Amino acid sequence: MAERDGLEILKADAMQEVRQAAASITLNPHLARAFQGGIPEVSVFWSDDYGIPCKCRLDWLKPRTIVDLKKCANARERPFDLAVMLAIAEYRYDISARHYLDGYAYLYQFAAEGRVFGDCPLKAGWHMRISAPDAMRWTWVFHQTEGPPVTKGLELLPGSSALHRAAREIVQAKEVYCTCVAKYGTAQWVSDSPIEALNDTDLPAWMRQDVEECA
Repeated sequence: MAERDGLEILKADAMQEVRQAAASITLNPHLARAFQGGIPEVSVFWSDDYGIPCKCRLDWLKPRTIVDLKKCANARERPFDLAVMLAIAEYRYDISARHYLDGYAYLYQFAAEGRVFGDCPLKAGWHMRISAPDAMRWTWVFHQTEGPPVTKGLELLPGSSALHRAAREIVQAKEVYCTCVAKYGTAQWVSDSPIEALNDTDLPAWMRQDVEECA
């Protein structure tokens, strides 16, 4: 049946994880409808102002927000609110949010122009009901994968300083990318930094102590 219908069979542990996540999210009254009233896995492809080909896949597109599902193991058993904030900072989820919102701006344009490809389950005229790019919100839905089934929803509002900072960092990264493309082309990119002298003060405190004792 799977081969005939082109289906992918999930392993038992993966299916259990999906069901646990779905249960923990839907039991939270504030997140119960987070993954309803929209369309899943919307892919957007575009070329940016630098001519760089870009892509993104929105987990769940709703008329006024993009919902992004995130797992958080929280192995150190911190308070979940703290674990979520640390995960955002460590994995720089703010940068991916800014990039996806940039992709949404192109989606908004392409939808208005009728440049939508593939099977779209939305009714005709759906592009008239989605928010303009400068009003679109970003919503993270975090769920804990180990321990109690805790969930947390966080929203980035339009004009967020975090999004502005992420936008600047994305520009810097793209400039580095363009420099490397111009320098290396399709060959392997390598680091060509010069040899530097290591100062004792560059070492951690415990290593500096050993150096001083040896001297």
